[in-house]
Amino acid sequence: MQSFRPGEAISLSASVELVEADARHLPHPLVLKKSLPNAPEQVTARFETAAQILPRLFTPHAPVLRASGLDRDAAYLLMDRVPGESLAEVLRRGALPIGRLLATAQALARAVHAIHLQGVVHLHLLPSHVMVTPDGYAVLLSFGLAHHRECPDLLPGAEWVAAVSSAWMAPEQLYQVRDDPRSDQWSVGALIYQMAVGHPPFHDPADPDRSKALDSRLWRPLQPLRSLRPDLPDWLQEVVHRCLEIAPGDRYDHCGQVAWALTNPQTVNVHPVRARLVTPPVWQQVRRWWMHQRDPARLLKALRREAAHAAQLLVLLLPTELNEGSLPGLLRQAVLQHLLERPEAHLACLALVSGASAAAGQVQTLHGTAVSIPAQVPMVAPVVAPGFEDAGQRPELQAMARWARSLQLPASRTSFHLLPPEDGVAQITRFCVLHQADLLVLGLGLPAGLAGSGQDPARSSWAGGAGAPAAADRQTAEDMPPEEDQVLDLIREVPCAVHLVRDRTATSYQRPPSTFTR
Repeated sequence: MQSFRPGEAISLSASVELVEADARHLPHPLVLKKSLPNAPEQVTARFETAAQILPRLFTPHAPVLRASGLDRDAAYLLMDRVPGESLAEVLRRGALPIGRLLATAQALARAVHAIHLQGVVHLHLLPSHVMVTPDGYAVLLSFGLAHHRECPDLLPGAEWVAAVSSAWMAPEQLYQVRDDPRSDQWSVGALIYQMAVGHPPFHDPADPDRSKALDSRLWRPLQPLRSLRPDLPDWLQEVVHRCLEIAPGDRYDHCGQVAWALTNPQTVNVHPVRARLVTPPVWQQVRRWWMHQRDPARLLKALRREAAHAAQLLVLLLPTELNEGSLPGLLRQAVLQHLLERPEAHLACLALVSGASAAAGQVQTLHGTAVSIPAQVPMVAPVVAPGFEDAGQRPELQAMARWARSLQLPASRTSFHLLPPEDGVAQITRFCVLHQADLLVLGLGLPAGLAGSGQDPARSSWAGGAGAPAAADRQTAEDMPPEEDQVLDLIREVPCAVHLVRDRTATSYQRPPSTFTR
């Protein structure tokens, strides 16, 4: 601790102090978290847990750890200070308006999914442990109770359960389950519920410490969200209530699905049970209580069902002309194979259109909304823009819908999007990052140019406004054609697996295999 200087105190609890700090070799502000003298041994274990997990997280949704260790029997963590305000500070002003509610909920779901992809389950999500930055990021704090699949678990047993704030704790955590990412999903649902109505689910003013609510949430019905706030849409209640299901197997498979549902409400199927505006009658509540008393381990049995962590979002890049060449059929075969392997996956079909078909910076969808795509990768919800109410009548979208009809997918599992062709690689990459796509399927050998704009492929705008270099400017004859260079640029940029389908009849460049997957 000699390389930095502590500053003013930020917060103080019974065993932990948070103070400002600065270091001569680091220009940005820091924060020092340290244990107080005579702190319980469990507090030191929490510091050690955070010290072994934070260096393994490479994401903007977690603070950067600069130093950690022991100093005079006090454990400490030195981290970059996260700008913005905590969700607890936001909620002190009351329930959030619908616009900010959705933006914050989407950012939170994406942040939680990001750490899950790196093997971390937070297990202690509550309003004071979520920072909302000025640019809309959600940053998760306090990883002292987290679990990493590759690190030893220093916090097993009932002592860990007692340390978790019960209002946002998933039911299975009562059984000391620490390795299921769906536990964080329950906490995400509880936080969204609180953002919507001002208090967490199962709130009881007569039980401020919530000691009774811990066990009763295993059978007690949830107060419907829209019964407390009627202006909320029914699809939002469906998403929140599904996150708050008692059995983890009844929730979404992962938080990436939650983020997708919050961003694309037209794909949400509202279940009749979760659409109710009143709680079940008393006799049903008594029945649920009796079933719980007869078989308290019923939830543990449900936990044995393994979560399906297969790719959830398949992104397909379609050519503009779906009646030319054999590539549309090859793409259909590839997508069908992936859908057979992933029966719950959602398919998002993209097409790059010319400037006359879509305004710059907009995405048109079959559902009649336009979503703005900022210059940089956004971490908050896209903003619905007016003026595209007739998007569902666009011939490109209708052609995409006809092409997908043979896949026999329900409407809730398909969506169709038009992207502007300018800087096509960046446009597709932003879409995949924003929606946390698991797999991108695209074809090589698209007729009429990869962008579908009628330009010469050597100067196609699909890879950027300046186009790809002409064949004469290439360094070696062995280099691939410009179209394939653009595809390689996309493969390097997108943060997901890529399945490339080649139409050998549409290009003179021949090289096996016909498909490959990164």
